[in-house]
This record gives sequence, structure tokens and C-alpha cells, in this order.
Amino acid sequence: MVPPEGATVTSIPYTFEDTDRQWACARPKKPGGAFVCDLDSDVLWPGDDGTTSLVFRFRIDRQVPGAHGTVRPYTPYDRTPGNDTARIPLEASPAPPYRSVVRPAVLIPAVLAAVAVAAAG
Repeated sequence: MVPPEGATVTSIPYTFEDTDRQWACARPKKPGGAFVCDLDSDVLWPGDDGTTSLVFRFRIDRQVPGAHGTVRPYTPYDRTPGNDTARIPLEASPAPPYRSVVRPAVLIPAVLAAVAVAAAG
């Protein structure tokens, strides 16, 4: 998995039932490189349906028009490797203005002020 330009990977998967707190995926040797996860190893276990899900968390640092990352599984038994790459689009936009209003640090004093004004009136 290669993250989109303008985004930073903040969390990568740990090994299954990990006791050593080892990462399940190797970090890239250089910035912008690929995270490599060996799904055939003993550190990742498939679910009941035989699939393995890996969760990466990203932080969007800046908006880069047209930025995208990629994910590509590899297996030597794949008969059609040409369809193995998928794009990870990155769409960044400013946070809506209402988000700061509903935060407790803003909302609670606003409600208390409104109650005080109503009680005074």
C-alpha cells in the first residue's frame, strides 16, 4: 500500500493477538514508499470467511489535487495480475464551520451563556 501524496499514515496494523507489539506490515524505507504486508505469514489471520482486512489510518496534511495512493495484492498463483492494483483517492476539503460549534469546549459555554441571559430576562 502506498499512501496518497499529502497524507501521512498514522497507524498500521499490528500482528494478530500480538504479544511482542510487532507491526504486521513493513514500513517503507523512504518517504512515499510502499507498506508491505505479508498476508501469507503467521502474523495475520484470515477471518471466518477467509478474507483478511488490514486497517490503516491516515492524517490529511495538505490538499494535493489529483493525489491518490495505491494498494496491490500479490500472489504467485494469480492468473490475471493486471487487475491487482486499485487506486486510493484522496479528497481533502476544509472542515465545515459547524464542526467547531458542536465541540463541547464551545457548545457548553454557549449554552451556559444562553441560560444566564434567559434567567436574567
